[in-house]
Amino acid sequence: MARVQLVSVVAEGPGLQRDRWYAPLGLVWVGSYLRAHGHSVEILDGQILCDDEIVSRLDGDIVGIGYFINSTHIADRVAAAAKAQGRTVVYGGQSATPVAQQILRNNTNVDCVIRFDGERAMELLARRAEGEAISLEAIPNLAYRDGDLIRLTECEELDLSTLPFPDRRLPGLDLEAHIRNFLERGSEEKFGCLRPTNAYTRKGCPRRGPGYGCSFCARIDMSVRSKTAKQAYDEYRYLVDEFSVDYICDDSDTWIRKEWLQDILDLMERHGEIGARFRVYGDVRDITEHTAPLLREVGVDAVLVGMESGDEGTLRINGKPMRNERMLKAADLLGKNGVKICDAYVLGLMGETEETLLQTRAFAEKVHSLCEAQITYWNLILPLPGSPIWDQMMLREPFAAKYGDAYRFEVEELRRDYVDAFCRLGPNGYDRLLQIREELFVRDCVAAGEYLR
Repeated sequence: MARVQLVSVVAEGPGLQRDRWYAPLGLVWVGSYLRAHGHSVEILDGQILCDDEIVSRLDGDIVGIGYFINSTHIADRVAAAAKAQGRTVVYGGQSATPVAQQILRNNTNVDCVIRFDGERAMELLARRAEGEAISLEAIPNLAYRDGDLIRLTECEELDLSTLPFPDRRLPGLDLEAHIRNFLERGSEEKFGCLRPTNAYTRKGCPRRGPGYGCSFCARIDMSVRSKTAKQAYDEYRYLVDEFSVDYICDDSDTWIRKEWLQDILDLMERHGEIGARFRVYGDVRDITEHTAPLLREVGVDAVLVGMESGDEGTLRINGKPMRNERMLKAADLLGKNGVKICDAYVLGLMGETEETLLQTRAFAEKVHSLCEAQITYWNLILPLPGSPIWDQMMLREPFAAKYGDAYRFEVEELRRDYVDAFCRLGPNGYDRLLQIREELFVRDCVAAGEYLR
């Protein structure tokens, strides 16, 4: 039986949040799939373990590491340690998909990279490690070396409703430690709960696809897939019954749909209340006179809404053609139905100017006059590989030469290059964004220097 270790490394760098209470659900899904197929699985959770502890515990036949642009140095350290022990090293995750070939070209400690869904690919790699005659070319969603060449196998998307139940008791996963981290941060004051956790039940966004979508979005899902409402209900009840969870953050982008909400309500009427409040993601175009009351009825406490900017021209340029009137109407509907808002903005969108930043600040005040804000998110732009703004950067030869074949980035330098080229904030534009963000953090009673979800 192959032993697989799945490693979650935390993001590093200035200004990044370290609340460490979100379970690494991507690894939980993969680990649950492996366990259901008879393999030994352990999660090494960087939210609980320090880097040295992770390295000291490496003993799996396969070490799978979740890659993110802000965690490459730690991931590479773990990969080097695992490879030195003769382990098979696999990178994966949403952020790894667009730079799979760059990873393999630049890091010989990585044997292969899983692109898109990782469940079936990792299970086949585990069977291969056990001695089954499975060729790498027969494993879907894989990037691997073949001599001097890098091969990409056929991609497939899984039916989410066929996947096993996400097991929150996988070895190495410690929800109690996550909850302690939450309480130590004092986060209960913002969320009004004592035992939160996260979930997701859908993948993909109907407003994201080839040639369209938000400029900063690096989503790899090109279709919308979902578990059934019954599967979602059962998972929520499991979290409440098994772990006494009282607050669930469901990070699915398309959670707000009238039919889905009604299905959840019907299940609650037949099988009982869920017993926890929710925070969900929502697009303002999905918050309507029909859905807002249903949100309250199913127990939604807050909706995280990507407003992004208070300037309509900036929104159009960045692939989000919404009118301020429509966004304010969504805030008003939430407020009138007793649902709080988590309004999120991106500072440094394409075409950003001092004037558009001022408009965004004023717009946020209007939002807060209509709906109670749980948290307001002020995020600095980050051009992620796979996003439209990344593609725009790669059209410029100096940036293509500097970043095009890389997978390990100095994030602050990347941001500065982007802001200088695509914003109109003057020669010190990035520093101006940092200053404005700090002012907004202070105004909204958020400690400066935090990266908020």
